[in-house]
Amino acid sequence: MRKTHHRIANFAAAAALTAGTVRCASDEAPAFPADYQSTYTKMADCKKSGSHTEGPYVVSWISPGGVAAWKARTTLPAGSVLVKAQHSDAACATTLKYTAMRKDGSAWTWQQVEGDRTVTNSGDIGACTSCHTPCKANDWVCTSP
Repeated sequence: MRKTHHRIANFAAAAALTAGTVRCASDEAPAFPADYQSTYTKMADCKKSGSHTEGPYVVSWISPGGVAAWKARTTLPAGSVLVKAQHSDAACATTLKYTAMRKDGSAWTWQQVEGDRTVTNSGDIGACTSCHTPCKANDWVCTSP
């Protein structure tokens, strides 16, 4: 009976893990290019973040295809990418991590990316969506033009 219980528990745990949309994706490429600072538009200058504790200072960027919609405060087109570079210092000189949002169709895919551009999480990341819920009416984008 005990072995059966453990097998069922293990199967249930495995099913729960594979049923979710969040994945550890170290072999996945970041949603943004390495030269994003020269090709993207800065949405906000360096500021203190209340939600990103591992990189308490942030600078936000948006891909070229999303700029017009963001400035007009309308729905961003599929393929738009937003990057929040997380820094350890108030001058935003030392990047620790990144958080990215990529518009896939009508939904957003989130990524958590290390400073060396290794993707650690990707998908529908609960911590991201919960913080962005108040911005849902603005296509989940919390940074205003």
